[in-house]
Amino acid sequence: MTKLVYVSGPVTKNKNATTQFNEADKFIRKIGHIPLNPIRIDPPHPFKKDKWLYYMRKSVELLVKSDALFLLDGWEKSAGARIEFDLCVKLSIPIYFNCDKEKLNELS
Repeated sequence: MTKLVYVSGPVTKNKNATTQFNEADKFIRKIGHIPLNPIRIDPPHPFKKDKWLYYMRKSVELLVKSDALFLLDGWEKSAGARIEFDLCVKLSIPIYFNCDKEKLNELS
């Protein structure tokens, strides 16, 4: 059965974020699931002051709709990814790590 898989990892100050998130997207689609990618969130209004908070609010909206969380390498250094991890623990959303990404095949 196809599942929604939220991708999480370091974005702020990460030059490779788009590439890393897109590679995760490809892998998740390849195994038959639908990635929810926060990199694709529409940007806020240019005059919005707290862009990080804007993106976190939008990310959490996606995350709570997901069936699983997929954490990219370096997630533990990202304040946003740690918040997303903690929320999934509290909500009993299954968590998968990039280093063990083949386990995501077991999601059904």
